[in-house]
Amino acid sequence: MGKCKLNDAHSFFVCNHTGVPLKRATCYIPVISPAGKLTKRGNFCNWESAMAAVLQYKEWPDKDASGGVTCAVHHIQSLLGGIIPDDTLADITKLDHLGGTLSQMEWHEHCCTATRPLQAVRIDALTGAKVVVLLPPGDKPGRLNTSTVFGFSLGLHILEMPHSGKPTSRKIFVYWDSDARLDPSKTYNNSANDLFDVNYFYGDVVVAKVVYEECVFPRVRCTDILIEECISTSP
Repeated sequence: MGKCKLNDAHSFFVCNHTGVPLKRATCYIPVISPAGKLTKRGNFCNWESAMAAVLQYKEWPDKDASGGVTCAVHHIQSLLGGIIPDDTLADITKLDHLGGTLSQMEWHEHCCTATRPLQAVRIDALTGAKVVVLLPPGDKPGRLNTSTVFGFSLGLHILEMPHSGKPTSRKIFVYWDSDARLDPSKTYNNSANDLFDVNYFYGDVVVAKVVYEECVFPRVRCTDILIEECISTSP
């Protein structure tokens, strides 16, 4: 597939995996030359589709050159904050135009469903201690289930992590109990409020790293975060 041209000379891209038309190509199979030059092969609607092409269908005869599959996987993993997309989720038979029941949007969200626990950081309100916790995937693709830490699933708050006095792009999810500040038994979380330069966190909070992905439908999902990333926001 690739780039197609209509009768009126307008062009569009087509996903090599699903046949879905794309306004622009955002996901691809990376091929690294011996000199380290990156060549982008194919057009894909999301990274799971690209991984399926690499691992399942072996569409690219030169993929074994210069590390081939390993280089492709590492390159995609570096783009997604350490996530290795699950190629088995990119089952095209689930798409409605191929006999399945999922629309393009539903299938796209299904593809980024987490299949393993993700590492988050819990900030204790009383002591300020930061502890690594492993949280299972949430009900919504790309989210976490905080019920194992708090006993119930919390609301989601998206923050910009301050850096050198200037906000960066939003790459942090903070899960917390928004009703905690109305509960006199909950402690003001100095550590979390200082970290994010806000003044409304009460009780423990859970911090997760976020990856913003440019796909056919842009999406956001959580990935692993290190304690070191929650200690200081200064370079």
